[in-house]
Amino acid sequence: MQAEREIRHKLKKEIAEHSQKRPTEPKPALLATPDKLPGIDDLSGSHDTGDPQTTNIFLGSVNPKMTEEMLCQEFGKYGPLASVKIMWPRTDEERSRNRNCGFVAYMNRKDAERGMKNIDGKIIMEYEMKLGWGKTVPIPPHPVFIPPQMLQLTLPPPPSGLPFNAQTKDKRFASRQGDAEFPKVNIIIHVLYYACF
Repeated sequence: MQAEREIRHKLKKEIAEHSQKRPTEPKPALLATPDKLPGIDDLSGSHDTGDPQTTNIFLGSVNPKMTEEMLCQEFGKYGPLASVKIMWPRTDEERSRNRNCGFVAYMNRKDAERGMKNIDGKIIMEYEMKLGWGKTVPIPPHPVFIPPQMLQLTLPPPPSGLPFNAQTKDKRFASRQGDAEFPKVNIIIHVLYYACF
C-alpha cells in the first residue's frame, strides 16, 4: 500500500513539473483593471458557492477522535450520504494542529444545504464544526449511509400474497399479517365476477 502511495506521489510530481514547463496564460484576475477587480464572491475556496450542483461539504475542524461512522450518524440526519472521508494527518505538523479535516458528500444538493445550515458552527465533541462547499465529487448510484428514519422508506413492501407481490391501494384490503386479509380480496373479486354475468 505504501508503494502504491509513493508511485502516485511520484506521478503527481512529474505531472506538476511537466505543467510548469509549459507557458500558461495569465489569469483574468491578474489582467483586471483596478475598477474591475474581483470581489469576495469571485474567490474560490472552502466557501466557494460557484458550483450550485456540488453536494460535497468540506469539514475544517474535526476532533481527532471522531470516526467516519460518527460523521455518518451526525450528517446522515439530513439525508443519504454519497461519501464520507476524514483526512488523517500524514506529517508531524498536521498532527500538531490537533484537529483533522474531512469531506461529506450528500446524494443531492437540498440535503447538503440542510446539513450545512444545521451543522455549521455546531460544537461536536468539543470542536466547532467549520463547514464550506468542496469541489464536486462523483455521486455513486447507491448511498454509503442512509438515515435509519429513511431506511424504512427504501425497504420493499411486505409480501401481499398477490401475483408479483402486487400491493393494494385500498387500506381496507391491505395485508398486515401476510395472507390473513387475502380471502376478503378473493371474495370481492368473485362477487364482481358473478355480478357481471
